[in-house]
Amino acid sequence: MTTLNGSTTDIPKDPEEGIDLKAKGESNITIGLPNADEAKDAQRLSDGTVTYPATDGSANAVIPTNDGVQVLTTIANNDAPTRYDYNVSVPEGGSVEKLDEGYAQIIDSTGKTAFYISLPWAKDANGSAVPTHFEVEGTKLIQVVDHDSKSFKYPVVADPRFYYSWGIYTIKFNSTE
Repeated sequence: MTTLNGSTTDIPKDPEEGIDLKAKGESNITIGLPNADEAKDAQRLSDGTVTYPATDGSANAVIPTNDGVQVLTTIANNDAPTRYDYNVSVPEGGSVEKLDEGYAQIIDSTGKTAFYISLPWAKDANGSAVPTHFEVEGTKLIQVVDHDSKSFKYPVVADPRFYYSWGIYTIKFNSTE
């Protein structure tokens, strides 16, 4: 467990348990890792990164940050999946929402943004951008990585980053407002 600025990040040994984030004064969330059922137990590197080797052509690495957690998915070849599901447990009455700008957020039961998910990115071994975007199904954040066109050099690395909002509020307007 890592504690920074009064917030905690708990990265488990078993990938199926998910990552727990708790911001000081906020509700906690758990982020399920993509393909966790295919991954092996965690290995902690000397820099604090936690890796989860997998058998489906992709693997995850989790890096605690000062304001949340970064999850890197390494895609080994064009036979690997193109969709990476992050099942997010949200506070009762909360939701996961994709915003028009391309990033996403986790809303608590009062309508306040509890966590942001930065714009998705993916790059191949040459540093070339690989098309990627988020989709949301219920409380599942999905990163789609269009790596299978055979024009990319493997491995491809994709990155969603979850970070605390530190009390930022959002307001939603409907089309008549």
